[in-house]
Amino acid sequence: MAFRRYRHLWQFWPYFRKYIRLIIVLLFVMVTASSFGMILAWLMSEQLIGITNQAAAVMVKFTMLVMAAVIIHHTFWFLWVRLVAILSSRVAYNIRQDIMKKIIGGKFTDLKKHTSGFYNERLRENTIQIGESFHYAAGPLVDMATGLSFLVLIYFMNWQIGLFFSTGLVLLCLIELARVRVETKYIAKLNDNNAEITTKLNETYQGLKDIKGLGIKVASIQQNNECQKQNQDINIRKETVVNSWAFTRMLSQRTIDSVLVIMCALWLFPTGQITVVALLMIFNYKSLAYDTVGYLGLIKTHLMRGELGAKRVLEIVNDLQAEKWGAENHKISHANISVKDLSFSYDGKHNVLKNISFDIAPESSSVLIGASGCGKSTLFGLLSKLLETSDGKIFIGGYDINSFDEESFRHTVCIVNQDPFIFNDTILNNIKTIRPDALLEDVVVACKAANIHSEIMGFQNGYDTILAENGSNLSGGQKQRIAIARAILKDTPVILFDEPTSALDKENQALFFDVIKELKKSKTILVIAHKLNSYEIFDNVFTLRNGKFE
Repeated sequence: MAFRRYRHLWQFWPYFRKYIRLIIVLLFVMVTASSFGMILAWLMSEQLIGITNQAAAVMVKFTMLVMAAVIIHHTFWFLWVRLVAILSSRVAYNIRQDIMKKIIGGKFTDLKKHTSGFYNERLRENTIQIGESFHYAAGPLVDMATGLSFLVLIYFMNWQIGLFFSTGLVLLCLIELARVRVETKYIAKLNDNNAEITTKLNETYQGLKDIKGLGIKVASIQQNNECQKQNQDINIRKETVVNSWAFTRMLSQRTIDSVLVIMCALWLFPTGQITVVALLMIFNYKSLAYDTVGYLGLIKTHLMRGELGAKRVLEIVNDLQAEKWGAENHKISHANISVKDLSFSYDGKHNVLKNISFDIAPESSSVLIGASGCGKSTLFGLLSKLLETSDGKIFIGGYDINSFDEESFRHTVCIVNQDPFIFNDTILNNIKTIRPDALLEDVVVACKAANIHSEIMGFQNGYDTILAENGSNLSGGQKQRIAIARAILKDTPVILFDEPTSALDKENQALFFDVIKELKKSKTILVIAHKLNSYEIFDNVFTLRNGKFE
């Protein structure tokens, strides 16, 4: 039953098993801490007997022993918390690493199924929940084991009270578990809502220019407020329901105390079945035994949070399929592109590309033009292996595109996207990201070839200028030419450009054409565009209409 209840969390056991030696040490520390907790309970009872019997020597002796036991118990408890924190943080780190690899290595079409908030919450919050499920459940586990020792002592002092009290604790535990179950349901709703809030915030920030320009600030604020209002409402309902269960537990606890007082006053004490000292000790220990109910609730809460986090993280693991790559490491310096009878469909029924074929010679420039929706972007995705070919063949340098391993393909083909991503870093690091070992001199050469060097030097800090997130402090043409500088620095025999002139004016288009003229002397260039001002520089012009060449 417990295995099924935490079946998603259990799938992450291999991450914990990696630190099995640390877990063995943790178990030893837990047993030691719990054992001294039980010893402490016995010592406290002997100390109380010494006080009531006015035996000063006994009281002093057991007081010193109590202090020693307290120090040892809490020292091991602190050590436990420290080691558990180390284990949990390492597990969360390892899970996050693997999930990030899964995301980056996943099929592009699978990744686009979900929003950024979907991935952000699972990669950040839910991986932490998995690691911390053990962390935050571990401390209460030690305390609960210690608390149960007090219940055992109550049995030794009077078995009738022990049996009555155990029955009451079972009732309280059932109420507490019901509270945790309700709280977990609301936590799941909050997780989904937080993912929606994250997505809305990302969209607002990334689209701020359009939001202002289109005059839709009020609508944007309203959408964000609606998500926040949902979060607020869920939180209020959660606190109301959870606190109702907590109140029920406290009321039941007070009822148990009242019945216990009546039972002792009317039955046990008058018949001599319990002494005053034992009665005082029982009423001292019962509050400690009550704590086990709270500890059980904490353990259950954190395990359920871990299970919820595991279930959500597994949605990434199970939904994402890995990209398919071949096993051959092709080394190509001069590459032609050959497409044979290529068709493609996103849904398996309606072909976006319909049996197209073409050839591009090495060290030449070609342009593929067509209206929106004609299949240009799909062809670009297939040539760059963002999409997988199903019908037909693509050859680069004479090799089937599906035979390349990932490393050799990325060293053969470089892509420059329509809206290239710019990192929140220096210009130098933005360009070097394609080749971290490149020298400044190499970057300068690439930037001069991309016609961006003089503009970079015009910035106050030159190549050390920090660019805003996604290059919001650059023009469209500057972003495009920084992306071209990256491609030049990478020095692949094939470069694919997706709508490179869509954000460029005539002057910048002319600069781009100058770059193409130089690049085609040593590289195979394919430009995909909606429309260009001039086609004279290209060796081939292909026109795509409704998935076919004209």
